[in-house]
Amino acid sequence: MLIADDLILISPTVSGAQKMLNICSLFGSMNDIVFNPDKTVCMAVANTKHITGTLYISNKPIPWVSSLK
Repeated sequence: MLIADDLILISPTVSGAQKMLNICSLFGSMNDIVFNPDKTVCMAVANTKHITGTLYISNKPIPWVSSLK
């Protein structure tokens, strides 16, 4: 069994981030890889006042956070 941890996706737009999440979900379903939406968060690193929209993985919304652990 292989385990990947701490994957970071970087996008200049929320819609671009959602496209990458969709690609990850598709890849995961084709390769028996499960992304845990309960351990997934989104964080903006610039222009946080202009961030709108909800991102999803595995049809579950991903919460926005202001810092990472």
